[in-house]
Amino acid sequence: KFNKLLIGEETYDVEFELIKANSGEVISVHSIAEFDSKTNKVYGIIQDITERKEAEEALRESEELNRTVLSNSPIGISVRDVNGSLVLNNNAWQKLWGLTDEEVEAYKIPKKKLRFNSKDTYINRHQDKIKEVYKKGGEYYIKEVRLKTPKKDKAEWISQYFYGLMNTKGNVSKVVILTEDITERKRAEEQINKDLEEKKTLLRELYHRTKNNMQVISAMLSIKSRSFKEEKVK
Repeated sequence: KFNKLLIGEETYDVEFELIKANSGEVISVHSIAEFDSKTNKVYGIIQDITERKEAEEALRESEELNRTVLSNSPIGISVRDVNGSLVLNNNAWQKLWGLTDEEVEAYKIPKKKLRFNSKDTYINRHQDKIKEVYKKGGEYYIKEVRLKTPKKDKAEWISQYFYGLMNTKGNVSKVVILTEDITERKRAEEQINKDLEEKKTLLRELYHRTKNNMQVISAMLSIKSRSFKEEKVK
């Protein structure tokens, strides 16, 4: 690059690493130079960009970590813009809802306004709170909700967490939604409740039978007692 600079074929604008002679520290630098053909001299500057490069590397690692977490999370993660259009999602989210790639792309079509449709009927009583998150930020948690028309072999019960991401101006820029399939947990709870109810019914029946038996025994003892007294009188 420097040789091409001298013959005017290329500008000199490069980044490279240097080792400081006094400390042995490796730093990153940015160098810009120009060749003045009239004076036959090269003028340039060198800037220490170590902090910037470290910040870029930290950002790259953070983004890589976020992608890894997003891709491998068992919880469905989706990110929406302020109008509700899908910006980002992971595989778990697509699988949870049983969506094809084409259906996912349809969710990404830009909207002019935040509106709920027939697919969102499962959150009817939560819609006002969710709209608040889209407008003002904050968070909202739906502990459990049953889907109106779940797809075959897909989630029937879910929990959802909505969180508004704010920009530097203090406005909502994105809304992150965490969706967890809790169908198996709900089925287990229902089975436990069913078993408990059956045991309660059995205990009630046992109680009534025992009570009836005790009444029969009491009656028999009463009759026997009267019979004994009558024989004694004779």
